Amino acid sequence: MGVSAYHTGFVVQDLDRSIKFYTEGLGLECEEVLDLAGPGLSSVVGYDNARIRAAMLVADDGQILELLQYTNPVVQVRDAKQQHQRNLTGAAHIGFFVDDAEAAFQRCLKLGAKKLNPVVEVLPGLKACYIQDPDGNWFEIVQDDLHNRTPFRIRQNRIRIPKKK
Repeated sequence: MGVSAYHTGFVVQDLDRSIKFYTEGLGLECEEVLDLAGPGLSSVVGYDNARIRAAMLVADDGQILELLQYTNPVVQVRDAKQQHQRNLTGAAHIGFFVDDAEAAFQRCLKLGAKKLNPVVEVLPGLKACYIQDPDGNWFEIVQDDLHNRTPFRIRQNRIRIPKKK
């Protein structure tokens, strides 16, 4: 049985702001923006008459970050007391390799990120930090000298949703 990672999904308040954040801050590529609705979507997400604006952002290795802005039901902001707690069950993050962690960190801060810690050297040749996007979704910025010496680029094969004419 084969398994491979397909995507990570983040719920956001403002899809356009989040696309800008991840494309300009980290360098992800916006592959497509979709308006989703219908009984299949409602079944998957568990809301009657669900409507979602979604963006598929792609990293160089083919990993997809799926940004979801619920329009029905309208997106809700998480309880502020829990927003920054890293040790809660269900607290998740995605890690991104970047060429220069400090430069990516600074770009993200200028675009509205909230930092947990500065970029630090965790091991020789490996720098990292945790950071939150403007909606409170956690991600990790990682600079790894070994990865930087052997970068690669792929794109996943996946089912495409037909574009409306």
